[in-house]
Amino acid sequence: MLGIDRRALGVLWTAFLFALILIVIYETGRTLIVFAVAVIFAHLLAPIVNFIERRFPPRVPRVWSLLIVYSALLAVIVGVSIPLVERISREAGIFAAKVPDFLHSDPLENLPIPRWLEPVRPEVTSFIHQRMVELGQRIGPMLSTLGTQIITGLPAVLGVILIPILAFFFLKDGPIIRDM
Repeated sequence: MLGIDRRALGVLWTAFLFALILIVIYETGRTLIVFAVAVIFAHLLAPIVNFIERRFPPRVPRVWSLLIVYSALLAVIVGVSIPLVERISREAGIFAAKVPDFLHSDPLENLPIPRWLEPVRPEVTSFIHQRMVELGQRIGPMLSTLGTQIITGLPAVLGVILIPILAFFFLKDGPIIRDM
């Protein structure tokens, strides 16, 4: 039939479908990952929700068990985050206060080196001092671009927000989904 091998056509069609599936998976990868992590998160919380749901009378909706679990989870996250954020901000303040002194000091002053390297200490010190000055000049622009980098990182934060929301709905409607 016109020089086209049916077997070669089948192989070409299979390769095309495989490439199409890979492209679709690649393009929807972020969404698939968010859904997969949400399913895993829901799977991890399901025993706790089921335990709390068994403690209530049958007429109480499953949503109340979910609200209790999510409230407790939020309380734990906030309870852990407050001291952590406080410590990070304190350390950042200490670091910011020490940076100017560090940039103007001699970094090799207290560093013991072998005697035979003592003659090159001034050259190494001046080299390191020049690099510190360059670093000090680069920190300003780096901090100014930090705002735009935070804005470009919002989709990642959006995923972190979506995961518990999707898990909530998976847990809420889990028995219905399982029965279907």
